[in-house]
Amino acid sequence: AVVGALVFAVEVLALSWIGKVLGKLPSVRDSSEHLRSAIGDTLQLAILFGSLMAANAMGGGLGILVVGGLYLLNESMGRPVVRMAAAPAAVIVGGIVLNILYWLDLFTPIKG
Repeated sequence: AVVGALVFAVEVLALSWIGKVLGKLPSVRDSSEHLRSAIGDTLQLAILFGSLMAANAMGGGLGILVVGGLYLLNESMGRPVVRMAAAPAAVIVGGIVLNILYWLDLFTPIKG
């Protein structure tokens, strides 16, 4: 156990030293910024598609239309709501709209 802890400590110290050396290289620094940006974009797309799937489960095509329309409205207005939060917020508003339409007998929910 002592040898394992020693190896682990050496590995951590070596990794921090390697990170400092690689951080001085501009190409590595630029690629890490691109990777961070790509991870953020992937997360945004995953949230958007998950929100559209939730809208589909709630109201089928009408749910997708309402949620997608609200998301696109946010984009066209210059993103007053942060892009990460726009799709989940649109699902909540879309659910409220679908419930109001149901209470007015203008919408029939999909049977699951």
